[in-house]
Amino acid sequence: MTAEKPKRTRKKAAVAGEAAAPKPKRVRAPRAPAKTTAAVLALADDPRVSDVLVAAELGALPPARRKQVVAAWTERVAAGESGLVTRLLAMFELAALGAKTAAELYAFIEPLREVGGLPEVFPHVEHALSSEREAVREAVCARWLADSRAQRVFDDSQIDILMRCAVAIAEGGGSGGDRDAACAVLRQAVHPGARDALMDAIRHGRVEKGSTLRADLYAGLVANRGRHLVPFLIERLFDERSAYGALVDACGRVLDDAAHRAALTALAQRAREASAVHAATLYADTLARAKAKPKLVELARTVLAWQPASNDDARRLRHVLELGIAAALASGRTDDARPIYARARQLPDAPYSDYYVLARDARTPALLEEPRIRKQLATF
Repeated sequence: MTAEKPKRTRKKAAVAGEAAAPKPKRVRAPRAPAKTTAAVLALADDPRVSDVLVAAELGALPPARRKQVVAAWTERVAAGESGLVTRLLAMFELAALGAKTAAELYAFIEPLREVGGLPEVFPHVEHALSSEREAVREAVCARWLADSRAQRVFDDSQIDILMRCAVAIAEGGGSGGDRDAACAVLRQAVHPGARDALMDAIRHGRVEKGSTLRADLYAGLVANRGRHLVPFLIERLFDERSAYGALVDACGRVLDDAAHRAALTALAQRAREASAVHAATLYADTLARAKAKPKLVELARTVLAWQPASNDDARRLRHVLELGIAAALASGRTDDARPIYARARQLPDAPYSDYYVLARDARTPALLEEPRIRKQLATF
């Protein structure tokens, strides 16, 4: 009787104790990004598509096509499509949450600039200017408020609020892009409603050593113009103690016969004030820069009898009179030069100008020491 052979068992592939390899899961291929301008526009118009997806698809477009989308959105927003405005605001807020660069917000800001003054849009602009993210503050300043046409969609009270926000950013110090963008806004504040914010910032704002903010504010006021500009600049001749160069430049830009008469009237009315000589000196430097010789002679005659209260003011007055003498002689007005020269000789020999010394870091010119003028004065 033959022995029974053991049954053969199929050899297992896996070694005992070794886990079987899991079957690979089927992974769906990622959705291909939209390739055309029309595709992204269609997505944005579909309420079933999330803001996140629309923003992602927009970002995936080549720059030229992305620009086409933004242009189409801008045209439609300007035409009054409120639904698109709502969508853009949502994407703007979404992008603002994590924006690391200002450029990430530009595509949403450009269309919304058309309707910045609407009640549903304005709070987003104001809120963005106080964002914790520098990139958001920079984007709104650089691409929204610095655009003179976009400023016009705000009313006076809205632009006043926004300009005060820009001042706060600019006064924040540092060298960030948001500060530079805010200063650019202030330099280009053409909206009439911005005027009070600029003037208040000049009167009461914080001034850091070496800061150009005050100069930006004066530049914005000159760009703004308006009937309050000349009286304000005349006031600053008496009060300014830092931005001498910016003030002289601003006064020169609005100088005409009417402004000159207003300045002389103010100087005559306030002649007894402690800052009167200081104001006259700054105005004299304004006229000298403008090469307004007849006006310089008038100014010198206006202050001829003034009695300075300090040696510094006596030197300032000497500078005003020397400018008047030089202007009279250059204009052939010798009879006007004589009494001005006689008064100048009663004052200290060394003239002084805040504009030259503090703004230009230069020695105040001693005009009566110039050979040509000395030769003319020798005949008196």
